[in-house]
This record gives sequence, C-alpha cells and structure tokens, in this order.
Amino acid sequence: MRRLLWQEIRKDLATKHFLTGLTEMFTRIFSGMMAKGLLKQDDPAMLAFAYTAPISALIHLCDREPEKTEDAIGKIEAFSRHFMAAYSRQEGSGGNDDP
Repeated sequence: MRRLLWQEIRKDLATKHFLTGLTEMFTRIFSGMMAKGLLKQDDPAMLAFAYTAPISALIHLCDREPEKTEDAIGKIEAFSRHFMAAYSRQEGSGGNDDP
C-alpha cells in the first residue's frame, strides 16, 4: 500500500511540476503581459499551454538524450522568438493586434 501511495504522490508531483504548474505560472505571466499591452488579448491559459508544451518536451529530450541539448536549446530559442512575434502587440509584430 505504501508503494502504491508513493507512486501516486510522485505522479501528482511530476504532473504539477512539468505540466500544470508551468501552465499556471505562464497563465499568470501572460495575463499580466496582456494587461500591460505587451501581448495580444487572447485566452492566457491556452497561450500558456501552447508555449510550455513544446518547451517542456524539448527539456525532457535533453534529460533523456544529453547529446541533443544544443539542438534543443536552439529550437527553444527559435520557438520563443516565433511565439513572441506571433502574439506581441508591439510595432512590427506582423500580426493583427485587435483584441
């Protein structure tokens, strides 16, 4: 019973750390950025999920295959630039800024 309980606790902690915790944190960050006019108005929870899922997957790849770390970091940087270009409200963002 103790092992089963420990497995459930570890599963819950891993889910919170790698998925829900990150998504919740970035939901708050993106909400604040929208309130300040830095990001287009959108569903902050969906933006957070869209942002954290690929980055989280690439970080997990680095953990499993350290030889791919440099490539993964390059992809994370490129994705972050793309995400900000797509959702930024700043001049030259290349997108429609209507809320």
